[in-house]
Amino acid sequence: MKSELINISKAMKSSTSEVNKIDKKLTSSVSDLRNECGKLKESFLDIQMKSTSNNLIFYNIPEAETEVCWLKDNNLIEIDGFAKVSCVNRKQNIGVRSEGGIAVVCKNYIVDGIFVEKKFEYGIVIIKLDKLFFNSFDDTCICFAYIPHEKSNFCQICEHDFHDIIENFVLEYKSKGSVIVCGDLNSRTGELYDNLETDNLDRLIYGVESDDIPSISKGRSMDKVTNVFGRKLLQMCYNTGLTIANGGLGDDGDGKFTFCSSKGQSVNDYVLVFTENYNRVADFNVLQFNAFSDHAPIFCELRLYPRLLTNNFPKTHNIIKWDSSKSHEYNQLLLQHSESLLTLVNNLSSADDVNDAVREISCVLHDNAFKVFGKTILVNNYTNVKRHNNEWFNAKCALERRRFNSSRNLYQRHSTDANRQLHILARNSYNKAKRVARASFKRAKGLELCKIAKTNPRKF
Repeated sequence: MKSELINISKAMKSSTSEVNKIDKKLTSSVSDLRNECGKLKESFLDIQMKSTSNNLIFYNIPEAETEVCWLKDNNLIEIDGFAKVSCVNRKQNIGVRSEGGIAVVCKNYIVDGIFVEKKFEYGIVIIKLDKLFFNSFDDTCICFAYIPHEKSNFCQICEHDFHDIIENFVLEYKSKGSVIVCGDLNSRTGELYDNLETDNLDRLIYGVESDDIPSISKGRSMDKVTNVFGRKLLQMCYNTGLTIANGGLGDDGDGKFTFCSSKGQSVNDYVLVFTENYNRVADFNVLQFNAFSDHAPIFCELRLYPRLLTNNFPKTHNIIKWDSSKSHEYNQLLLQHSESLLTLVNNLSSADDVNDAVREISCVLHDNAFKVFGKTILVNNYTNVKRHNNEWFNAKCALERRRFNSSRNLYQRHSTDANRQLHILARNSYNKAKRVARASFKRAKGLELCKIAKTNPRKF
């Protein structure tokens, strides 16, 4: 009897272990099934949304007047107040990523004065600013170029030499007017001189005053590295006479970095001008980095005067602000008109004379006060409308944006490797927060639409 009980106990223990094993397997199977069910549900929702996005008319969904239009004309974004001049894309893609391209836009009121001279789909656009429209002495040709990196796959299979094409364009149009070259040239020139020191030594100068070619100071650069494309760019400058505006013109006296990523920082984006056209460049600067690109925007202001309508000219307003330190100067000016003022007062004989005298005395006081204390300011015709965030932009996005701005400003002040890494991490975190918020918002809206489609088809 005892042996039978022992055998029964052993059988029950083995059965219990088998039951536990089966329970674990069932639990894992149920968990896997739930995960698969969730994935299938998401896939079904995604397919349902894609299938209904192009063939259904949605009612009672207001459309914003300032809504940005995507996926039109090679992913070119429509911007209010701007018109498209040209857009080129590299049609030969290598791998998953697209090879990029160039988009040129301008203000609506000057689009009639801009013409496309040439464009090449592999990354060059040449436009001309008409001298008749802009009231210039000659035409201004601008070459926008996007040169691939020297170690990129596209560069390895590309049969075009970008530097030779740009050099031929410069030599061709140099005699027709002013020429400017700009863009992402992926060339690192370091601190090498962009102009031959022995250039123009054979010029005949009749006098110091007659030499109108400005002296060329050696430009500075925060990037100390030189690559192959950088040497080719310098050789192109030697052959054509172009000079690099970075680190030499405007407010970019230090040659600030134009590219910043987790792998490093460099000066890749340039503006090239001739020395005799320095007076055409009113200002030049490398602006702050932003969350949309690894490249910093480049600002270059040209002195051009388009034929605008009279209502497009900026309005001005004269103001007078009293300054006690200049009161003596104002008194001296009034003393010069003392005799004429006394004559006006002494010749008063009627009410009309009083009105005329008051008017003339007021004019004298105002005109002399404006000479000493006055200044002219521009009148802002448009109201500063507060820009509201998108519906999907939540508190997490706002927090990451503040962190990104703080890290970017710190990196701009102190361009160290540690600050650069903090800037890159903050930028990636900010972009990730926006992607997650946008995806969550779209998913919630998709679920809401699917629910409405089932419960209230008429409203859907």
